[in-house]
Amino acid sequence: IYSADTYREETVRGVAEDFTAELVAFVEHCAEPGTGGCTPADFPLVRLDQTEVDRIAGDGRDVEDIYPLTPLQSGMLFHALAEPESAAYLEQLAFTLEGTIDLDRLSKAWQRVVERSDALRVSLVWDDVPEPVQVVRRRVSLPVRRMDWSGADEAEQALLLKDLLAEDRERGMDLTAGPLLRVALARLSDDAVRVVWTFHHLLLDGWSNSALLSDVIAEYAALDAEPAAGASSVGPAPLSRGLFGDYVRWLADQDQNAGREYWRGALAGFGDPVALPFDRAPEQARGGGSSERISVDVPPEVAARVSGFVRRHRLTVNAVVQGAWALVLSQYAGSSDVVFGTTVSGRPA
Repeated sequence: IYSADTYREETVRGVAEDFTAELVAFVEHCAEPGTGGCTPADFPLVRLDQTEVDRIAGDGRDVEDIYPLTPLQSGMLFHALAEPESAAYLEQLAFTLEGTIDLDRLSKAWQRVVERSDALRVSLVWDDVPEPVQVVRRRVSLPVRRMDWSGADEAEQALLLKDLLAEDRERGMDLTAGPLLRVALARLSDDAVRVVWTFHHLLLDGWSNSALLSDVIAEYAALDAEPAAGASSVGPAPLSRGLFGDYVRWLADQDQNAGREYWRGALAGFGDPVALPFDRAPEQARGGGSSERISVDVPPEVAARVSGFVRRHRLTVNAVVQGAWALVLSQYAGSSDVVFGTTVSGRPA
């Protein structure tokens, strides 16, 4: 559409044809092998220059995004690099699925969950970058190992599982090569499958385990409900969990200085947490891990008194236990002011 009083048809037609030719040239160029690329502006959450973007993202066809690590992830990476021989953050979850399980469909369900979750499609880069980053791949293939233990009796299956867990733990997890999870499926019988799910704690925590497994089961059911050719109805769609990237972006918008000032005020006067005294110098100042568990039986009458106390004062048993721990630290450290840390898995509304 143009004004015939202002332009001749051949002029407008020439402009339109030139514009079309440019569009076609763009498409043809983008279809050539090796064409593409990203700029630092494509990944605004991280501090990367063009050389670093080129090295990490390549032509950009396989990279969906690049995120910074969350503070907790950064701490886990620090410990993983400081103690590379430690498997403290390598998680193994083993369980049995009962029923007539289609291993092909189960493998596909796991793959679908990974495809839908940006948090599960990451690998880490920390060399030659201003700060460690996690690279979100557009596509990853979940490693699924299959075994048939149906010919072994229950005792032999237990030994096979023990060997598998030891071998799997010894294998470790290469944080630079995603995905940072894998699955092993062992057929126990016609109606039982042993699942061993291995992942790095950087990906998810205990709170999220059940959510992810629920998603796998939902995908498995959805695959079973997919219609044959010509049918129109399917089962309910699996729950959408949202993007981890949205949380990373929210985190980047928070005022970190205000948070630091709050905790400086709350912990004013304390330089270090109160430590238990030791009768000999520790072999190393850094590092940690559980090497032994000590169980103490609480007499029923003590447990009853604690329960009554927390009800009267509207507390929790956990609050009483931590209060007792603070008193023990105070006595051993010779200080009436004590600070200690504890890890919690809580998700307030």
